[in-house]
Amino acid sequence: MLDAPPRKFATQLILIGFLVLTWSSDSGAKKNRPQKSNKVGVIIALGYGHSKEALPSSQMVQRVLGAIDLYRQKRSKYIMLCGGYTSGNIAEAEEMKIMALAHGVPARAILLEDGSMTTGQNKANAEYFIDRHRFRSAALVSHEAHLKRAVQQFEEIKRLRSVLLFPVDDVEIPAVNLVYDEELPSPKEFDAVVIHGKSKPIDFLSDSIQVDSYQRSLARTAADLYQKGFEDIPFFFWHPATSVGHITRAQLIGIAAIGFGLPASQVIYDEARRYSPAKRELFDDCKAHGWTRILAVLPRVRKDDVEWVKEKYEEAGLEVTVILTGRSK
Repeated sequence: MLDAPPRKFATQLILIGFLVLTWSSDSGAKKNRPQKSNKVGVIIALGYGHSKEALPSSQMVQRVLGAIDLYRQKRSKYIMLCGGYTSGNIAEAEEMKIMALAHGVPARAILLEDGSMTTGQNKANAEYFIDRHRFRSAALVSHEAHLKRAVQQFEEIKRLRSVLLFPVDDVEIPAVNLVYDEELPSPKEFDAVVIHGKSKPIDFLSDSIQVDSYQRSLARTAADLYQKGFEDIPFFFWHPATSVGHITRAQLIGIAAIGFGLPASQVIYDEARRYSPAKRELFDDCKAHGWTRILAVLPRVRKDDVEWVKEKYEEAGLEVTVILTGRSK
């Protein structure tokens, strides 16, 4: 087993005139006017179904970034992330939380609604949080076509006096734009990028969904490498430690990377290791995929391990170039 001995975020959210609810009276929707403060009790980001566990869609990323943008504008102190277990063992809301944490949203600001499978269930479960926190207004974040359906259901929540709509159809994922200690090699020299996971100690008394600085730097570097030309080879996320909870640490880093712009189609995870050691060594994984030329990425905290990692790859008969995670300009 191979084990050890953040372009600046500027999401351009199109607010389309702050889209206050002005649907026709035939729809039964409330007609609300924008508050002078432009603030709401809670920002609600609706989930987007994923076809495979730990591989969120670009549409889900848009909704998360839209909610984050509103949060950074101080529109609310809270973001509610909605979506249940539509595929596999990880809820949509949990994937959204990982991405939000990776982008710097504090855990205390996030409300997790992970029990819904439909928009109607989103509304019913969100109402619990709205009543509990006594929210009187909400900003609904989703794609325009979805908002037209969702607003009718959220307006049924009696406690809410206003529901503002924020479509994210035009939200783009910004470039990460990192710098490296040395010039990056050509992507043509490699069969795969291997992200060597590392995590800080887990607080077992807190929520198991945590994103630390090591994981964030690895996720940002993976997305940045893709944006710098490593777009035709897979990114393999590997972590030497077993998971804490139902989300593996490799999956956590990969989900965060997707939130920074790495397409889910490029992501491959090491064999899921929930509560148990890996069944296959890293090098066996590489060989099983037919990868013999590897670009290995280590967190900067492991700079003293670079030569040791090279030796291990070479002993396994694999060609490797090792780099450290990039740094912000």
